[in-house]
Amino acid sequence: MNRWQFTEAFEGLTPRRRQVLKLLLAGVSDQDIAQSLHIETSTVRKHVENICSAFRLRNEFPDERRSKRGELIALFAKYQPELVTRQTLSVTHQKLSEVVDDNNHKIVKREDTEIRVTSEVRLTVKDVSDSPLSNRDIFILIDQSGSMVRKDEDTGNQTRYEYLAEVVEGHIAAILSVGSELGTKANETIATKQGYPTDNRVSVYFFSRERVKPKPIVINDASQVWKLFVKNKPKTKTFVAPTLNHCVNTWLTEGKPNGKGAFFIIYTDGQFDDEEQFIQCIASACSKIENHKDIKFFVLGLGKDIDIEHFLALDFNVNQTMKFNIFVFDLVNEVDDIIELLQRQLTDDPYLGFPDWVRIRHPDLVEKVIQMTNDE
Repeated sequence: MNRWQFTEAFEGLTPRRRQVLKLLLAGVSDQDIAQSLHIETSTVRKHVENICSAFRLRNEFPDERRSKRGELIALFAKYQPELVTRQTLSVTHQKLSEVVDDNNHKIVKREDTEIRVTSEVRLTVKDVSDSPLSNRDIFILIDQSGSMVRKDEDTGNQTRYEYLAEVVEGHIAAILSVGSELGTKANETIATKQGYPTDNRVSVYFFSRERVKPKPIVINDASQVWKLFVKNKPKTKTFVAPTLNHCVNTWLTEGKPNGKGAFFIIYTDGQFDDEEQFIQCIASACSKIENHKDIKFFVLGLGKDIDIEHFLALDFNVNQTMKFNIFVFDLVNEVDDIIELLQRQLTDDPYLGFPDWVRIRHPDLVEKVIQMTNDE
C-alpha cells in the first residue's frame, strides 16, 4: 500500500472506527476500548476487522485466531507514526518473534496467533512518545462581527452565530475530554504520550472591534460555551489582530518560557478588516520559534461569505514567505474531528497536512505546495 492509498483508506473510516483505531494504536485493550466507548468487546473486534479490511489487510483463512493487527500497527508506524505510541510498539516487539517458513515467507508468531507480513513492513518508528500536541496552550478566537446574524443553507434555520456556538461547544468538548477519554489513570498516561492536550482548559476570546479584553474566558467545561455566546452577541466589524497579538504575547511570556507550544484557533465568517496586521502578527510569532510544530494558527471559515480562494491563497502566500509553515485554513463544515485536524498539522509530510476537500477541489494548489517543499 502506498501513501495515497493509505490516506484514502484512513479518511474513508467512519467516526466510530477512527475512535477504535486511535485507542488501538494507543495500546488500549479491546476490553478497555469497549468500556470507554460503551460497546461490546465483540463489537470492538468487528470494528478492528473492518478497519484492517479498509487497509487491504485481510486474512487468508477464516480462522479467528489469525489477526492482522501487527500489520496494521506497522502500516501506521510507516505512514502516520504520530498516532502510534512507543508503548504499543514495545508491546508488539515483546510479543512478536519472526521466523521463516519452508517457502521463505516471513511469519510473525504472537502467542497462539500467526500473522503473515510482507517484506516491506517494519515495526520501527521514531520516538513520538513526547508528541508536541501535549503540553500546549490553546487559544480560541471567535468572530463577533455583525454578519454573524445572517443565515446560510448550511446553517439551516439558525444564524451563523447560533450554529457556530454548537460547533465550538463540540470542539472544546473534544479538546477537553480527549486526554481523559481512555478512562483509567494508566490509560491517561498513554493518552499523554500519544500527544493529546492534557491541561483540561482553553482560553476563549471574542473579537470584533479594535480592542481586546485584558483577560481570557477560561473554559474547563464545554457546557459553559453556549452561555458565552448568549452573553457576547454579534457587534460590528471584524478586527482580529489586536486580540490575536494579545494571545501570542500571552503565550510568549507565559507558555513558551515553560516549554509549551500553542494552537490559535480562529472562527470567522469572512475576511478580516485588518488582514495586513493579522499577517504581521503571524510573521512576528514565526520569527520567535525554532520549529513549525511550536505554534499553529488555524482559520476555520463558516458561511457563504467566506472567500475560499482568497484564504487558500493567503494560506499559500503566508507560508511561502515565512520560515515555517504555521498558518492553516479550513472550513468549519469540513472538520469532522477537531483533534485530527490539530494533529494532522504536526506532520512533516506536506501532503498529509491538506484536508480532503482541498486535495479534491484544488489539486493544483496541493501539487504546487509539495513541489516547492521538495525544491527547498
